[in-house]
Amino acid sequence: MGCSYGNPFHLADSFPKAQNVTWISTNFKTLLKWEPKPTADYTYTVEFSPLGKDRQRNPHCIRTTETMCDLTNSLSDVKATYSADVRSEPPRGVNSDLIEFPYTSSERFCPYKDTDIGKPDFKIEVSKDKRKTTLYVSDPLTALFENGRQLSIRDVFADELQYKVLYWRATSTGKVSSTGLVGASR
Repeated sequence: MGCSYGNPFHLADSFPKAQNVTWISTNFKTLLKWEPKPTADYTYTVEFSPLGKDRQRNPHCIRTTETMCDLTNSLSDVKATYSADVRSEPPRGVNSDLIEFPYTSSERFCPYKDTDIGKPDFKIEVSKDKRKTTLYVSDPLTALFENGRQLSIRDVFADELQYKVLYWRATSTGKVSSTGLVGASR
């Protein structure tokens, strides 16, 4: 009988599974987070893919002791639906007899539908005679770039982007609502 490293189930137990795997995305800045912080005995590796495609790894999230992986630049198709696995593995330079390491899968995530949109900047100008009020809206910038140019939320959502403006008139007793495509300034 050769060397024994114990029951494989015991080895798997030495690499606790990630918990609370969560996507966090604002203006397409997309992070995958999980718990707990690993001990010196194990690390995490993140694998992700658009549904139905081959798994990929972000080079910054291979055998890491971090509990967060920035996948912003890895999720190139913002309309695709992605899934991710957080694998518990031995630290770099340590071998294991396990063929399949324990992992936890994320919920599905579509950047286009699931990113939170930050608030726009705005400026209000009132004419000298106070008869006209103009609202200028500046779309938030995203974490996305195209041909070296940072994209705004409007660049990504185009005609689907609408702002809802609520306001009160000084002589009115109720609020007025306006929804629609608001011209944006950059």
